[in-house]
Amino acid sequence: MTPDVMFHASAGAIDVHSASAVLALRDSTVRDCFGPGLHLNNYLCVPQVERTAFVRNAIAVQGCALESVPGFVDNTVSGNGANYIP
Repeated sequence: MTPDVMFHASAGAIDVHSASAVLALRDSTVRDCFGPGLHLNNYLCVPQVERTAFVRNAIAVQGCALESVPGFVDNTVSGNGANYIP
């Protein structure tokens, strides 16, 4: 069974508020969120986001610092307001 995170309000389904945050999200679906599916708030953390689908969110991933990008592996995005990491 694939874990789902869904129907969250405007802040984001998963909202990171610390540079020392440890985020591991694997084999999951983040969907139908009014805000971003994942909001990293431009913190310089290295999340482990693997094999996760971001579906029908306002934005797939928001506030991702360039240093955080290597932590994203084999993910998919579809049907979001923005299908990219702005």
